[in-house]
Amino acid sequence: MKHKSSIKYWRWLPGVVISIITLGILFRLVSWQDLKEAFSSIRPLVLVAGAGLTILSTLARVQTWRILLGSRPSFVQTFHIVNIGYLLNNILPFRSGELGRSVLMGRATGLGAFHVLSTIVIERTFDLAVASCFLLFTLPLALGLEAVRQTALAVAGAVALGLVCLFLAARFNEPIQAWITRQAEKHSFIQRVILPRALALLEGLQALNSPRAIVQSLFWILTCWLLYVFVSWMFLGAFVPNPPFWWAFYLNGASALGVAVPAGPGSIGVFEATVVGALSLLQVSTSQALALGIALHFTNWVIMCILGAIGLSQLGYTLQEITSKVNQPEGSPAAHAD
Repeated sequence: MKHKSSIKYWRWLPGVVISIITLGILFRLVSWQDLKEAFSSIRPLVLVAGAGLTILSTLARVQTWRILLGSRPSFVQTFHIVNIGYLLNNILPFRSGELGRSVLMGRATGLGAFHVLSTIVIERTFDLAVASCFLLFTLPLALGLEAVRQTALAVAGAVALGLVCLFLAARFNEPIQAWITRQAEKHSFIQRVILPRALALLEGLQALNSPRAIVQSLFWILTCWLLYVFVSWMFLGAFVPNPPFWWAFYLNGASALGVAVPAGPGSIGVFEATVVGALSLLQVSTSQALALGIALHFTNWVIMCILGAIGLSQLGYTLQEITSKVNQPEGSPAAHAD
């Protein structure tokens, strides 16, 4: 038991180290006095309005996921599970909340964790597509650095390729399932353990066969992002005098791609470093950018922890129960699938 526990904590180490190193570098770049002065410029009304718009953006994301799940779960049920996922992301490394909500929703709907996980893959691919578009359209305005533009184009190309692969897997779902089933017949272990999970993943992509579902889910994911763009713009205005509105699109695109780096719980340090790096191209001082990153991150973190705790209470789960499932040595939904 002790050995397994030590293995679990060792899995945390790389991300935690990255977060600690990043935070150390950031705080060496600014003085505490500069940071204190930057924080003094933010008004409580901005925090309250930002919190309200953050909750609205979460509601839009809930509707996106419900559509991808074929509207099987109720809105309230989906809302609580999404927030529990955010809570787990805040306290566990490597975005473990995605795994947690796949397990919870798989049980709640009877679809199974792997089926649900495929809808989360679709949702996150949509996220990356939106973030890439934001970055591509705003980079020419943010000094137009050629190396950065090429990186953004490469990311956009990878996201586009991923979307194409998902659509092809959905379009040719039955032939792919038949081929995988035939291959699995040669190996009993694959047929018994891997095949059911693979087929469940493929079945979860069926939402992409519905043009209506695609249009509706894209509408709501865009709504989610635009609401958070307004949040970022309000916070930008609290630290930087009269920022152009496009800065908020640029900041969201850059930060979304930046937190893809493995890090500790809640991407602490990595998110702030991404904000500082992105805004440095716009000639924003390090102290202002770091204060902005901390304010945005902390506001979101508190809201999601509160809503996640409410979700746990409403659905009758304990945090220990869910984290123990997510942190099992297998580290995958296979341990929890039907």
